[in-house]
Amino acid sequence: MDVFAETPTHCSHVYVSVNFIQSNDILKRELLSRPIVYYIEFGPDDYEDADLGTTLGFLRGKVAALLRENEFLAKHNQKLNYLQGDRLDLFKKKRLLTQDREFLCNMDVNTGDTLTCIAQI
Repeated sequence: MDVFAETPTHCSHVYVSVNFIQSNDILKRELLSRPIVYYIEFGPDDYEDADLGTTLGFLRGKVAALLRENEFLAKHNQKLNYLQGDRLDLFKKKRLLTQDREFLCNMDVNTGDTLTCIAQI
């Protein structure tokens, strides 16, 4: 019998590839010919749990903040100033990640993974 329970390893950084769609576009065409890629690193202050790391909701909020802070994007589309996390769809491969309260490591998001984000504007 094992004395120690196996705990998932927290995620310390991810890449997030972001593109945009018009929320009223039925065909859901991506607006950028090449997505914007962010490298997002998580530190101890970002962890909701020392062993499990951070949650999808924290990451979603971080991506929304980075997009709002991007001066180039904000200059070209005023809607980005009001972008909220609920307008961001995050995917690991083709699987939509929806559980904001779940830890990234429990959703099979590992250190160094690239996630895809579609922002509806």
